Amino acid sequence: MLLCLHKDEPGIVGRIGTILGQANINVARMTLGRKKRGGEEMTVLNLDTPARDEVLREIGKAKNILRVNQIEV
Repeated sequence: MLLCLHKDEPGIVGRIGTILGQANINVARMTLGRKKRGGEEMTVLNLDTPARDEVLREIGKAKNILRVNQIEV
């Protein structure tokens, strides 16, 4: 499970998806939530395979990504 905290703005979900797709990681489910428009938003992605450290770093460096964490269960 991948947790991404980011600013609520157009294009961020696409950036995350592109990075995961380039790493050949499939998204099984995605949920988004925010308290207010234009504030911070949390995206939770269930992945078919865990993301490698370099993929997490690349997502973390993307514009307006505030935090990225991966939880393996």
